[in-house]
Amino acid sequence: MDIIKDNDRQCNRKFPFSGKKKGRKQRLVHRRICGLFIRVLSGIMKKENQNGKEDERMKKTLLISVLLIVMTAVCFGGASGEAAHPRLLDSMPDFSVTTVDGGTFTLSEALKEKKAVLINIWASWCPPCRLEFPFLEKAYEEYRDQVEVIALSGETEDTLDILRAYAEERGMTFPVARDENLQVSDYLDIQAFPTSVIVDRFGRVAYIDAGAVLGTGIFEKLFEIFISDDYTQTRAVENWEAYEKGRYILLIVDQDYNGVPGCTVNFTAGENTQQVITDETGTAVAYGTAGSFLVQIFSLPEGYSAQLPIEGLLYEDNAIGMVQLNKQ
Repeated sequence: MDIIKDNDRQCNRKFPFSGKKKGRKQRLVHRRICGLFIRVLSGIMKKENQNGKEDERMKKTLLISVLLIVMTAVCFGGASGEAAHPRLLDSMPDFSVTTVDGGTFTLSEALKEKKAVLINIWASWCPPCRLEFPFLEKAYEEYRDQVEVIALSGETEDTLDILRAYAEERGMTFPVARDENLQVSDYLDIQAFPTSVIVDRFGRVAYIDAGAVLGTGIFEKLFEIFISDDYTQTRAVENWEAYEKGRYILLIVDQDYNGVPGCTVNFTAGENTQQVITDETGTAVAYGTAGSFLVQIFSLPEGYSAQLPIEGLLYEDNAIGMVQLNKQ
């Protein structure tokens, strides 16, 4: 079975654009190219599976792309290198935007009521953004009394009508708006969709991470750091602080990157098997220290069909496997 692995935890190596700082228009072009790159790569992998010479067992196998959770699918515009983000620990300038419900979001006003604000920079065409939003929504519903979330589209062609329809279709209850004139994206030098930025209670940028976060628990752990009574001064929060050890994740999505709930998944290591049913986000999680798991999908909900079992291997602690199904 073919496995695509990425052991690099640094976002700047996911997409081969690097070197000089790019202008706004050039970065937007590169962001779009990445969206196409993801789709083309998917098509190539499917074609290879269809045309290759496989035994009977391999014919029942779909490709599972293995990605480290911190690296899962990023639409890149450029590389930032190994150094800390230049805006980390800086004061975040105040800004106001019109939200899709006709209201106004102002950063300074939000910080008067909440202990932190997560700014998610995204685009409506970005597949990883679609994967991430269900997890962010669940975390927001739990922490909305203490943490505000604003989803700012950094795509100039995303109108309020486009964003409103997108948010309504996906049940997004946090504020959604356009990054007018890319004022926030340019200040933060955003090079990838999605990028999450957390502004702490002191009005400073304390967390910046590019890449889809595929787990409600990761957002929840980040929020816990910022709302804690122990958070008494600004500090740079690292993404590894929110991860759980010994966790292996399978994400099952449809052709539109919506989660597929109700799939029966077995995680097997040696003689031990954990059976998990995918939740509403299409996620199945197993825990252990085996080093690798054989992952088998044994049943699918009504409306989906595939030759079963679908099988693959998950390597690496905090690894994610993703299977994309076609809905009938």
